[in-house]
Amino acid sequence: MRVGWAVLGAVVSVVAMGCGEPAEAPRHAVEVFADGSGLGPVETDLGYQVTLEWVEVWIDTVEFTVGGEEHGSATARWLGRLLPRAHAHPGHASGGEVAGELRGPVLARFAAGDRESLGEGEFLEGEYMGFNLIFGADETAVRMGGVVDVDGAEVEFEGSVELFPSARVGGGAIQGVVPTEGAVMIRVEPFDEWEGKTLFDGISFGALPAEDGVLQIRPGTSAGAQLVNAVLAHEFYSGAF
Repeated sequence: MRVGWAVLGAVVSVVAMGCGEPAEAPRHAVEVFADGSGLGPVETDLGYQVTLEWVEVWIDTVEFTVGGEEHGSATARWLGRLLPRAHAHPGHASGGEVAGELRGPVLARFAAGDRESLGEGEFLEGEYMGFNLIFGADETAVRMGGVVDVDGAEVEFEGSVELFPSARVGGGAIQGVVPTEGAVMIRVEPFDEWEGKTLFDGISFGALPAEDGVLQIRPGTSAGAQLVNAVLAHEFYSGAF
């Protein structure tokens, strides 16, 4: 995708030519944050009350895109009848050209009620419609924790996810014009309002093993597989300028 970034820059430069003089496309360095404001309590499809308190993600690259196909398009709605993962989400798009980028690797920590700088991204001017999250090469690329109500008792839980190298989420929800001043927020969202699904659907917390009183969602288990599928779904990520 970094080739696409270079190509797009060249195209914008050509389009921006004046009277025979090439003009470099304006680029802006904008700070990108891991924003924990999206974390909080959810009720899963199995009736568990889960409060996600923190998430740690090893990020190799965040690509911000212009153009692309909106998830809410007629084509996406038609595909949604055939493919369960092709959800029709409004307000963001996949498959666009990369026009902004934050390069890692960086460990992003999302904590409820907090935000943490991931560094400065470089952006071409334009209206952005989506972002792609490329995970780092670390075996345990995603960790998370919080509390869950199990039979009336509040119990801590932790989850860890192992992903294949360069695993990615495509088409995260973000829309707007990159600010020349300000910041870009990236969020983990445990609840998908459009489909009414949560990050923890299908996980039976009451059947999880415990370690020092903390329930464990471990790689290589049924619960772990459920969490991998959710972690790779664009529905559970959003952003804002």
